[in-house]
Amino acid sequence: LSRSLAPFSSLAPHPPCPLPLLSHSLFQHVLRAHQLCMEGYQVLFEDRLSTVWSAPNYCYRCGNMAAILELDEDLAFFFNLFGPAPSRPGP
Repeated sequence: LSRSLAPFSSLAPHPPCPLPLLSHSLFQHVLRAHQLCMEGYQVLFEDRLSTVWSAPNYCYRCGNMAAILELDEDLAFFFNLFGPAPSRPGP
């Protein structure tokens, strides 16, 4: 677990969601973007928060994967992954 999750990892049976948005029944899941995830995506807080990063090999130097999230008609989702882009050729 990352350090940001450490305070919640020891609570049982269900740690409180740190996102006030999800404590209301209006939302079941929050999807966000624009935070670098080396695997292309990240799912946290008991599958209630997902981050998608769509820029493979960010700035031609991070070596990260990219992902695109797809939803079906029942709102089930899955991630399509893409490998790092090749390095930019020199001048």
